[in-house]
Amino acid sequence: MTRGTDNRIVVTGAMGNVLQVLAQTLNFTYNIVIPEDGGWGSRRPNGSWTGMVGQLIRKEADLALGPFGVTVSRAEVIDYTLSFLMGDYTLLSRKGPPEIDPWGFLFPLTETVWGAVAAALMVAWLATTLVGRRPRYVSVLGWVGGVFLQHVRAFFNQGIAWKAAYGRAGQTVLGSWIVMAAVVFWSYTGNLTSLLAVRHIPQPIQTLRDLLDNPGVTLYISANTLIIDTISRMEDGELREMYDLRNVDRLKYHPLFPVAKMRYGGESSLYTTLTHDMEIASYFQKTKRCDFYKSRGLFTTNSHCMITQKKSPLMKTINYREHRMVQSLQEILDDPEVLQGLKLNPASFRFPISPLVVASAVHWPPHIMVTPGTDGVLTLSLAMGNVMQVLSQTLNFTYSVITPEDQSWGSERPNGSWTGMKADIALGPFGIKLSRSRVVDFTESLYFDDRAILAKKGEPEIDPWGFLYPLTDSVWAALAGVLAVVCLMLGIVSRRPKVVTLLDWSIELLLENMRVFLNQDVKDSLMLGSLKVRTVLGSWMVGAAVVYWGYSGNLTSLLAVRHIPQPIQTLRDLIDDPTITIIMKPNTIVTDTISKMKTGELRELHELQFKGRVKYQHASTFPAALDTVVRRHRHVVISTSLSGDLHMANLFTQTGRCDFYKARQTFFTSTYCMIGQKGSPIVPAITHRYSIITPQDGSWGAERPNGTWTGMVGQVVQNEADIALGPFGIKLSRSRVVDFTDSFYFDDRAILAKKGEPEIDPWGFLYPLTDSVWAALAGVLAVVWLMLGMKMKTGELRELHELQFVGRVKYQHAATFPAALDTVVRRQHHAIISTSLSADLFMADLFTLTGKCDFYKARQTFFTSTHCMIGQKGSPVVPAITHRIRSLIESGVYGHWLLSEIPAITTCRSSPPITLVRAPLSLANLWVRHSPRSGLMLPCDLVTRCLQ
Repeated sequence: MTRGTDNRIVVTGAMGNVLQVLAQTLNFTYNIVIPEDGGWGSRRPNGSWTGMVGQLIRKEADLALGPFGVTVSRAEVIDYTLSFLMGDYTLLSRKGPPEIDPWGFLFPLTETVWGAVAAALMVAWLATTLVGRRPRYVSVLGWVGGVFLQHVRAFFNQGIAWKAAYGRAGQTVLGSWIVMAAVVFWSYTGNLTSLLAVRHIPQPIQTLRDLLDNPGVTLYISANTLIIDTISRMEDGELREMYDLRNVDRLKYHPLFPVAKMRYGGESSLYTTLTHDMEIASYFQKTKRCDFYKSRGLFTTNSHCMITQKKSPLMKTINYREHRMVQSLQEILDDPEVLQGLKLNPASFRFPISPLVVASAVHWPPHIMVTPGTDGVLTLSLAMGNVMQVLSQTLNFTYSVITPEDQSWGSERPNGSWTGMKADIALGPFGIKLSRSRVVDFTESLYFDDRAILAKKGEPEIDPWGFLYPLTDSVWAALAGVLAVVCLMLGIVSRRPKVVTLLDWSIELLLENMRVFLNQDVKDSLMLGSLKVRTVLGSWMVGAAVVYWGYSGNLTSLLAVRHIPQPIQTLRDLIDDPTITIIMKPNTIVTDTISKMKTGELRELHELQFKGRVKYQHASTFPAALDTVVRRHRHVVISTSLSGDLHMANLFTQTGRCDFYKARQTFFTSTYCMIGQKGSPIVPAITHRYSIITPQDGSWGAERPNGTWTGMVGQVVQNEADIALGPFGIKLSRSRVVDFTDSFYFDDRAILAKKGEPEIDPWGFLYPLTDSVWAALAGVLAVVWLMLGMKMKTGELRELHELQFVGRVKYQHAATFPAALDTVVRRQHHAIISTSLSADLFMADLFTLTGKCDFYKARQTFFTSTHCMIGQKGSPVVPAITHRIRSLIESGVYGHWLLSEIPAITTCRSSPPITLVRAPLSLANLWVRHSPRSGLMLPCDLVTRCLQ
């Protein structure tokens, strides 16, 4: 609420919009008053009321906006409108500062691993003391202590003295411990690096119990509200404990959100989830900081309404629903004139008298949601609900919704009758199959979708042989070969002491070279040997260091992201696993079709029901099944891809975890339509309501040399279409033959290219150690800057246009871009120039298909342009459309529609510039290879015209 220039109170926000709509539709003006205590309203001990409720009772106000939660005590003195919002309450607290745990160095290994390491240390120590030979000049205690310290030094990857374990048996035990300790130490350092990469920010208050058990936290809440009225009447439970916090001065009343009090910590607030979201966003807008967090636990969900004086006639007006006797569709169609008009002009026909159409529907998000109202009347929402609204307005009919008793789409019984939906039309949406087409008529297709397998992800795995993965088999073999060659060369060029046998000397050389590879020190006698010895040993040190650092870096990368198994990726994987049970919907196009197949994987899928591996359940039970039997890894769900996405999104919203995955293979793609009674004339009329014509050449439109136009512009100019959706960029030649609506979107062009392969530079460790490298880099940057400056002066867009004359530009329609991305662009010899939004869509679609962000957008964008619809020159429909488009833009609806149609839009657009390398180091990628890009792909649109 704000005050205008005339000091009158102005209401904005959602409730302000509601009040405006009521004022316009009911034709009244209004004045805003605020209660003295600024509260919703609570009953005093003498029976009177405070706040907005009190104003209504005293007839100081006719209507209170609220929105109000419903309570019995309030309902006794005022009337509620229909509920228009369901809200719940959350706790809001300040985040703690990033923490440094003094015991954090223990976290990379679990308690069992630390225990196993300690046990292995004791076993190796005892084994070495038992089988090793103690020198005569060393005491027993000194010998035992020395051996123990050498084992500890080995665990910390430090150098050791082989004299601590005289004899081959003792050295064998000690060597085995060195290898095991090195593996554990490298895993420890890799995990420690991963843990230290992201600092822990504490968020301790996640549930009401956390708040109650923390005596240092004070709770702020609005006085005289629904939640205070409710919890004050409770006898026990957590909510009663929360109310009793006022007795220890930990519950305080605050009319507004107390940001100033909460910013220093030690306080939490209890408000509606929507209020907390708004306050977090407002605080971020002012400070650019995310200092607060909401608790995950939700409680006291309730509906919100407006209220009026008791028995006020205004209530009936606000809740008014038109209930009147109407004729059925069949009765209206019995009129020959109506029937003939519907058959002859299905595209433009409107019923002269609004009939009642009975529509049958089954709850199936995200296509359709069927919910009963307070009066028992079923209502529709989501996409098919919107379709039904549009059809009822354009054809002029009202409708009622029914659902079939068996909640199924419909299957044929042995006697020829059908189960499922019985009505004038059925929303579905339905898949088309032959048996259905014999008894019902299908509309045009609304949507294409395929079937996907939805399964639970496995738990993060620790592979006991994972320490071998950073290097490929060929590199391990090459290392073993080089180690053998180095040992042989050292044996040739070095001198063996006379007191040492040849076997002991060979073993000592092997162990010393292994110490070099493990980045430990070596004997001084070797380092001070002849020039030949030092040359061989120094060469081995350099080579071993490069491989060791590459190994440790790759090991850290592998340990940073744990492997989560997703074993079911194809239909064959599912069929071959006898432990998994399948959940799918009964009596659908899938079950009907696969039952008629003779061979193949789909037939095998059908036959699993005879082995007890298939359960048929309605789609409404899938969310519960996912959260129970599927979560335990024993079941999977087969549903449409869109439904699978919805189920995963809903579970993520509830739990904050991505516990499920879709298999990469999809199958049984089908189209979806609405259906009507066989021969019903309303089906063609419905079909015409969403029929769209497309140009033969699939282009926006270009002017021919004779002055005619191709593409969508040509269709509008030749009166084949009244409007063209585009969206179109505005240019002079088009404006001469068509009219443009107001702009509803601005976009620029982006370059889309394939990301390079993760690069591993074996000499990268040298770069920070020399000033000459930094100087060279600075010089290169200066040269590049100068070159860029020269290009800008000469016109980069003109140079881009001239690339076509050297064979470096291909013009293709945008419909071919996804296929081009997955072929020529993926091979890194092509790049695509398209609008930024289209580039986001292509990357998101490919990520959805492959789970990988293989492409990137260049940071520079160019040629920003506006996008509009077009109509015939001088057509009066263009201003009318423009007026409505302006409303869509101002409300932000069009932008919301755009972004909601692109799945995972931010996943690849905001991908990190540093890529985690999971590929093992191999001989093939030790040296980097670059390949020049050889071509650009451009759409045939406004950009190419302007480049010329």
